[in-house]
Amino acid sequence: MGQETVDKRRNSDMTVDNTILGRCPNCDEPIAEAEMVIDYKSQRGNRVTAATCPSCVTVVTVV
Repeated sequence: MGQETVDKRRNSDMTVDNTILGRCPNCDEPIAEAEMVIDYKSQRGNRVTAATCPSCVTVVTVV
């Protein structure tokens, strides 16, 4: 996965990590690392990352 970035600020004095984890499987919106809820390895060894999609406003498994 490349190092895409998104210009995202929560407020004027606090910057947020803007590394892209992946995209929402529902709307294809890029999801920043700051939106991550959980990240783990499955029993099969696959990385699973759940994050909040800023567009759908729901927790999704990042693709």
